[in-house]
Amino acid sequence: MERWVLAAVWATLPVTAGGAIADATADWSSAPQVVAAVLLWAAWAVGLLAIVVPRPIGLTAVRAIAPCFLVLAVVVALDGDAG
Repeated sequence: MERWVLAAVWATLPVTAGGAIADATADWSSAPQVVAAVLLWAAWAVGLLAIVVPRPIGLTAVRAIAPCFLVLAVVVALDGDAG
């Protein structure tokens, strides 16, 4: 049961945090924006696949990826515009 809750929360991550990340990278030139977007989408997809199809290597990947998203959320929250 908890795995499906985690999968649902992880699946909504682009909707809930995508706008904030897009705003945070808006000042960047286009090449770094594209690289950041591709890396974030790839990490999100790997995390979702690892949660939906649990294997030891995938769960290890989630344990590495999830804290990175947490740190990113904190940085974006602290650096972002309050408006």
